[in-house]
Amino acid sequence: MKTYIVYFCIYISFYILGGYSTTDILRLQKNTTLSINAPHCYCPICHQKIRLRDQIPLFAYLKNRGQCPSCHCNITPSEFLLELAVFLPLSTLSTLLHFSWFAYLLCIVYYELLKLISIIYFKPRTTDFIKNLFLSLLNNTGIFCMIAFLFALSHIK
Repeated sequence: MKTYIVYFCIYISFYILGGYSTTDILRLQKNTTLSINAPHCYCPICHQKIRLRDQIPLFAYLKNRGQCPSCHCNITPSEFLLELAVFLPLSTLSTLLHFSWFAYLLCIVYYELLKLISIIYFKPRTTDFIKNLFLSLLNNTGIFCMIAFLFALSHIK
């Protein structure tokens, strides 16, 4: 039973990582000068801070019908698809490979490749880009260290 709780925590961490990916990857893509470590999310149109309950990955997008809760402008489906493109493959990979360390390493490689491909495709040109990329890598290191801890727990008999 303990193992299933750990697996559930791993799935939740991938779910949260999927939500974080919109902040991480899309801010690097969109040439924004706002730091990756900025403490809040905001609407790119009306610049209103998005409430915490409207930041729940996947569900908030569906609940708000793909619109900003403040100004009701459309939020691009790419944010929803990016969350899915992180959560589903990482969860599936981990499950199919029985939460092995190889699966963990593949998850890191997949996430960073997804970020790299999107950065190359959108060619950001801000002066803060290198600083934001470095902060992004630091944040990702912390996140994947927490996930590594969960993977380690799953191997304890």
